[in-house]
Amino acid sequence: TALEFSVSLSTATAAVSGGNGLLAVTATPDLPWTAVSGANWLTIVSGFASGAGNGNVVYNASPNSTLNQRTGKITVTPVAGSGLNAKTLTVTQPAAESSVSPMGYEFGASGGAVNVEVTVNSIVEWSVDESLDWISIAGSTSRQGPGTVTISASANNTVYPRSGTIRVAGKTFSVSQKGHGVEIEYESKVFGVDGGMSSVSIHPDGNISWTAVASDTWIVIFQNASGTGDAEIEYILAPYEGDGSPRTGWIQIGDKKVYITQRSYDLDITPRADWVTGNAGAGEIGVSAGINDIWQAIITEGSWITIV
Repeated sequence: TALEFSVSLSTATAAVSGGNGLLAVTATPDLPWTAVSGANWLTIVSGFASGAGNGNVVYNASPNSTLNQRTGKITVTPVAGSGLNAKTLTVTQPAAESSVSPMGYEFGASGGAVNVEVTVNSIVEWSVDESLDWISIAGSTSRQGPGTVTISASANNTVYPRSGTIRVAGKTFSVSQKGHGVEIEYESKVFGVDGGMSSVSIHPDGNISWTAVASDTWIVIFQNASGTGDAEIEYILAPYEGDGSPRTGWIQIGDKKVYITQRSYDLDITPRADWVTGNAGAGEIGVSAGINDIWQAIITEGSWITIV
């Protein structure tokens, strides 16, 4: 008669708070077997680690004091020489729960601090993980149980805002910081098709560093592209070689933009269509263009038409 050996489950879930579980073993009468755990948080209850024939394995999962899900295995092995394979139960335990309040904070340009409340079970271990050079954490970054974390930001000595994330008790905490304000001489300027040179005065809020960035290659900053404090940014526009709509770009300093529009060639003809009788004749087309615009008339269709 063939020997019988099986278990009732291959997977199980333990509560975060821990507790006992049961695995039923079905085996040929008097067939010895033993059960062992491969995880230190998963133990076999005394008196239920071995048997012969049908029986039960009772195991205990300790409370999960971490913010990570964990997995352990219990292996039930029949007596050596039986020719039967061992059976495995995989036990999964969810991570402990946590919450933080607030979930993020925006600092002013001068820096500051914010208190973040962490709510967890008293046995739960947690940490604060951050790698931002402008952010610091007061006290230890490894804690246990509920508590308060003080997060500080250093002063932002530029006109540019900055942002990042911190992991607090397994949660993502978003941090951002405003840049210093900057005043600009004007917010928009219009150029003709030939382009040209111009400048814009900027006045940052304090003696802080800044960089001016052009949106397109046809806008070239050739003087004071970066600096500290007040400055006059000088730029040049290339001639507009297109024949379509006006083009628009900008120069950005911090959160401010100087919008630059360059007109295209201003060309029009009148009339747009004309009729000629059966006899030969002549007609005129009026051309409207900018003072320095160069234009040329060509015949694209009709060999019977000539331009005088």
